[in-house]
Amino acid sequence: MLISFGTDIPRFGVGDASEGGVNISISFRLLLRLTKLQRVLLNGPAIIPANSYSKQAAAQQASAPMGGNVFTTLSTPRMPPSVYFPIRDRCHAILSAYYTHVCTPLEAPEKETFGDIDILVHGPHPNPPAPISELSAALNAAASVLPRAEIPEANYAIPWPSSELTPADPADPASREDEQNRFIQLDLLTLPTPTTFHYQALTHAHSGLFTLLGPSLRASGLILTPTSLSLRIPSIELHRRRGSTIPLISTPSAILDFLGLERDTYWKRFETVEGMFEYVASSRLFTTRPRNVEGEEEEGKVKHRNRRNSRRPLFVRWKEEFLPRVREEGRYDRDVPSRDEIREEAFAAWPPTRELYEEKARAFEVERQLEEVGKLIREGVPQDVEALGLPLGTRGAAVRGLRRIVIEGDQS
Repeated sequence: MLISFGTDIPRFGVGDASEGGVNISISFRLLLRLTKLQRVLLNGPAIIPANSYSKQAAAQQASAPMGGNVFTTLSTPRMPPSVYFPIRDRCHAILSAYYTHVCTPLEAPEKETFGDIDILVHGPHPNPPAPISELSAALNAAASVLPRAEIPEANYAIPWPSSELTPADPADPASREDEQNRFIQLDLLTLPTPTTFHYQALTHAHSGLFTLLGPSLRASGLILTPTSLSLRIPSIELHRRRGSTIPLISTPSAILDFLGLERDTYWKRFETVEGMFEYVASSRLFTTRPRNVEGEEEEGKVKHRNRRNSRRPLFVRWKEEFLPRVREEGRYDRDVPSRDEIREEAFAAWPPTRELYEEKARAFEVERQLEEVGKLIREGVPQDVEALGLPLGTRGAAVRGLRRIVIEGDQS
């Protein structure tokens, strides 16, 4: 299919006079602008969606956020490790009787307190001790918020362990009473497949590790979406962010291998923040050399979607302490694969993605050109039709008619 436009139509007729149609002259300048559009050769039919992006599709792709204070009327103070880890393990033991897959994403290193307990689950157990609907009772929860259609996460307020006495005065009865009024928020996210379960465990581990690697991923034309490691399409990305990627793989081991990160190390909790920083820097995509990325903000500016992460202490330490130090020491000053090289490596690793990439880029170019044609048509039709002695709705009818003729090829 070849889309092109010529200059051999001096006048477009829109409708018939008996039907209220009119003839409007289209300027030769408009026709010249139409002919300057790039021609796109398609192998096979072109499918041009009216809108390739929808809120419903976005909601299906979005990962459910974990955390946040759900039980605002209850006291849910931050937990010391002596409370967090025993309760986390106890919840794992209970949930393992109800689900085939249970885990908590690996915690960040050097964390002194914990706000809640995040647990991922998948697969109802074939022989649970009780219906999953009675899970709240099994956890001894004082309150719960069950999953909603738009948020597949359940929240439970479970009792603070009675054996954990307040350090201020363990013998004080008031301390014990206060303890009974404290609760722990448990966030339970149910994943639909084993693949999504393992992928979420990967991306949520270490509380922001991939945030640190984000600039290296972007410079390489990669991004971790809520569902997969994906490849960015620059020709689409130049015009819009949404719909500008194709999925590559969701398997954690394949993702770590492609990024040049050691598998076994990733699945162990780092003892120190410095150790985690060194691990991130070991990626084959990381370098301390400046990298210019087309379409990205200048260095020092933070994208709106990353502002929350940029204020986190972990990210601040990475940016203000680790990076300046290793640059000064001359470490990690090395060549890394270019964006084009990474793209070819991805195509070689996952061959079907090449065709998907090219088809999506071609389809977007056709869509973009059709949008440009529609814009030129609107600009070429006079706006003040009343001044020309024409009815008020003439311009809209003319634009619609011209779109049918020029874009849809309507010869009627």
